[in-house]
Amino acid sequence: MSRDPANYKAWVARNREKRLVQQREWRERNPDKLKKYDADAYARNRDTVLARNKVWENAHRTERNAYALRKYHENAPQRRLQAASRKYGIALDELAALRDAQFNRCEICSVEFGARTSPCVDHDHDTGKVRGLLCKHCNFAIGHLYNSPRNAVSAAVYLRATTSGLALSA
Repeated sequence: MSRDPANYKAWVARNREKRLVQQREWRERNPDKLKKYDADAYARNRDTVLARNKVWENAHRTERNAYALRKYHENAPQRRLQAASRKYGIALDELAALRDAQFNRCEICSVEFGARTSPCVDHDHDTGKVRGLLCKHCNFAIGHLYNSPRNAVSAAVYLRATTSGLALSA
């Protein structure tokens, strides 16, 4: 028994919604068969599928790059936190709690962390213990002072003396 193409197309058009429901139900009942069918179809048509994908990728390169760049920048703070979590062995929720405890501000200068200022994890280089979250400027300053409280005090004395117009004696 052969189908008349014209009648079949008309039947398909009339029963489109019914067929979609039947197909969806079949997929839900037979996930293993569907997976095997998809794998077999891909194996049979691998070259065609890859060529079609390459054509699409080339046609949409600009949009794909713009999307990737936008996502990269949107996720930058989360990526930095994840990297810090791995590097310093501290859980993400602990970092979030530390940030909340500092009211989302640098521990030294109180600048608010946001889109333009992300927190740096300050840690003791000898013990590896996390001390707090700082802005990059304060973190660099501590590093340039060799993590020495004595150097920090000396820097503060120097700044007070030179800012108030007093000259330091040699």
